Amino acid sequence: MSFSVPIALHGYDGIALFGTAGLPTFPESLTSLLQRIVGTFVATGSMHWPAFTAPEWPMLNVNVTGGRAVPVENPFDAGVNGVGAEWMVGMGLEGYGRVVDGRGWEAGRGERCGFWRDMTRL
Repeated sequence: MSFSVPIALHGYDGIALFGTAGLPTFPESLTSLLQRIVGTFVATGSMHWPAFTAPEWPMLNVNVTGGRAVPVENPFDAGVNGVGAEWMVGMGLEGYGRVVDGRGWEAGRGERCGFWRDMTRL
């Protein structure tokens, strides 16, 4: 799974999963989506989307649509404030998930994913 919600820093998926903590970029629909994914996995042992395997290499991308881009002002992570990062806020912000080409995603994310998958086999 790819968590692509601007600003998609390490650990922000956990904030979105367990509640927004007052951050304007994570709409309730995103939190609900992530909670359904985790709940389904806990209940069934399956994520219910295709496995990241050849030759298609499908991957679930989790993101948001709508809103407007504004500079990040995060009271919980001041290190991202003032560095030019943006996130989406405002009316119409909705979370979604869709299956995408994992090998070609974000200029070669598939290669990085493959590296970590191979590391688990050592």
